[in-house]
Amino acid sequence: MSDSQVTLTKTIVSTQPPSSGDLSVLEYIARITVAQTPRWTFTQGLLAGQLTVILMVCLFLKFFIFGNPTPDHLTRSLSPTQLRKKKSSILRNPPALNISSLLHKVDYNISTHSAESLDWLNVLIAQAVSQFREDARSKDAILATLDEILNGPMKSGYVGQMRVTEVNLGEEFPTMRNCRICGCEGDSERLKQRAQMDIELSDQITLGIETKLLLNYPRLEFAVLPVALEISILKFRGTLSISFISSTETISSSNESTFIFNFAKDFQLELSVRSLVGARSRFQDIPKLTQLVENQLRSWFLLRCVEPYFQQIILPSFWPTKAKEGHATQRHDLDEIKVESSDEDRQESDFAEI
Repeated sequence: MSDSQVTLTKTIVSTQPPSSGDLSVLEYIARITVAQTPRWTFTQGLLAGQLTVILMVCLFLKFFIFGNPTPDHLTRSLSPTQLRKKKSSILRNPPALNISSLLHKVDYNISTHSAESLDWLNVLIAQAVSQFREDARSKDAILATLDEILNGPMKSGYVGQMRVTEVNLGEEFPTMRNCRICGCEGDSERLKQRAQMDIELSDQITLGIETKLLLNYPRLEFAVLPVALEISILKFRGTLSISFISSTETISSSNESTFIFNFAKDFQLELSVRSLVGARSRFQDIPKLTQLVENQLRSWFLLRCVEPYFQQIILPSFWPTKAKEGHATQRHDLDEIKVESSDEDRQESDFAEI
């Protein structure tokens, strides 16, 4: 009995094929299967399966969903022009919009639309002018400004120190009416459509100054002639034209959008010039001097604000730039300083000419 049990135990462990007399073939296969069964538990198999699924999902997301980031050295190698082209290709290019399409979209017919009264604009302008007058009177700000302009470096050598004796900014306000949109006359395609309106101001805006005419020959200040002038604007009437120039059509080198405005040639300007010349024997309201001052003022206005000449106002860009954010280069800052100084010099020279 014990010998047979020992024989059976050896047969289960052994993998050698038994003899035909001991076991059948089916029993042999069953015993081999039992001997080679893996020793993994259920928990180990579950964890291995979960890890395999997670690994496959990560590989799928990396290679099929997400892209590879652009290396930094490739981004730095691109020039600013290439970067701008790459960014601009994202923006959609709408079809070109001409003036007729623009007027149609805003429901404005030039031939049938009546002129507008602009009463609301007159109210806003009156408030702005009133605030300007209050600011000018506070702390004599306008006197300091006029003194800097009149006695600036552009003052002529035969004119002595100028002193402001009277400043009257008036009490009335300009009124605008009959605003309409019309086409540009002539061959200029720059202006396209413009807004025209009638403007009128009846008031008394006065500036009085005292100075001395110097005769510097044969020696410095050889003779001195005191002169007192009082210039008043009594009435102005004209047609104001306002138009818009886009950045692609601008005539300036800065490529910025601008508003330009000027007056028609049939404007009306009434001036009053009073003069007093001499020290002991004084000559009052000399006609020749009055005519000279009026001609200088009209010439100054004609060469700057009457068509075909115009003044322009640069519109600020809506989109931020480096200069706008305080990252302007030193050269850009210097250019702005030069432009501001040139404008001040021109303004001072204009008053010196007058």
